Amino acid sequence: MPRYRSTGVLFASLLIGLLGATVLSAVLSLFVGPTSVVHRVLINSFTYDSGLLVLNLIVVTISFGITLNINLLTILGLMSAFYWWKYRL
Repeated sequence: MPRYRSTGVLFASLLIGLLGATVLSAVLSLFVGPTSVVHRVLINSFTYDSGLLVLNLIVVTISFGITLNINLLTILGLMSAFYWWKYRL
């Protein structure tokens, strides 16, 4: 019988995978130099900034924006979290 896979568990596992990869890259950056190959391949990140959206409602002003820092460890964390979600016991 197929098991039900909830999207809440998917989002939680992806969030945990992202946080774990972020912590791992921060710890790894403490031990390797900024000019090493490991730092250049695994830790250097590509930054995407969507800009700032300002919503002025006269009484209150709300600002929305998002910045993504993506590196190889982040992608590996996402892939491992998705793999765990899809093939968990």
